[in-house]
Amino acid sequence: MDGLFINDGTIEVMSNEFLLNCDLDLSSGTILGSQAFAIPAYNGTIMQNCSSCVATLNNIQALYINHSSNFLGQVILNAPQYRR
Repeated sequence: MDGLFINDGTIEVMSNEFLLNCDLDLSSGTILGSQAFAIPAYNGTIMQNCSSCVATLNNIQALYINHSSNFLGQVILNAPQYRR
């Protein structure tokens, strides 16, 4: 996919990687992993262009950003909960 996508809803990640091949504005949306996942450096850029927005990434274990990434609001990173 090409272009810029704005997440004001929920993106469900079903694998251990979310390969971003477009620009994604986190806005006030949620990214939820069914298992621990990473957003590796790939072809896309993750950003947040809204200063009053709060985005949430649940079950994230690694987030790679590049020189084009810009975050104006808040991004809450919730790590995986491992059971003993």
